[in-house]
Amino acid sequence: MKNFTKLFIAGLSTITAFTACNKTTVTTSTSTTGSSSMKLAYNNTNMAFNTCIAIQSSVNGSEQLIISGYNVTKSQISDNSFEVDLYADIDSIKVGQVFPASTIFEQPHSMTLFFFPDTTNAYVTQVAQPIGSVTITAVTSNEIRGTFSGGLFNSDDFDASALIYTITNGSFTAKRE
Repeated sequence: MKNFTKLFIAGLSTITAFTACNKTTVTTSTSTTGSSSMKLAYNNTNMAFNTCIAIQSSVNGSEQLIISGYNVTKSQISDNSFEVDLYADIDSIKVGQVFPASTIFEQPHSMTLFFFPDTTNAYVTQVAQPIGSVTITAVTSNEIRGTFSGGLFNSDDFDASALIYTITNGSFTAKRE
């Protein structure tokens, strides 16, 4: 649990750094019971996470749904994770809704992808070259499901000059409360 707390705080710190704002409210769902998961391929290498949670937050009055995938093994949290951020309120999201990659910072009804392959590196979609989308396939009171793809750049490559990862075949089943 101590590692999860550190990972969770590091993830929120990273999000805060990327959004350069103050979080006003955060509602979290950290249940790992049931079948939650995230799968994707990065540069044709398959990756799977056995835990996926949905966290709804309000950032400067703007709603943001954070869907995080990571592995939990014997109560230990993995050093790698993947995150799908939707700039919308989960209660307004509909099946079939498509969220394109953001073309401006925190663009309503868009998305941003984050890949943390280890504890020090972060890769993200960039507004200078928005590549990818998220499609919602199911929304219930307990979970949200969807598919995603995108192009990821180094987190400090704001001009999107060097594509590092191509994300394909992404899917998630995230637990929510």
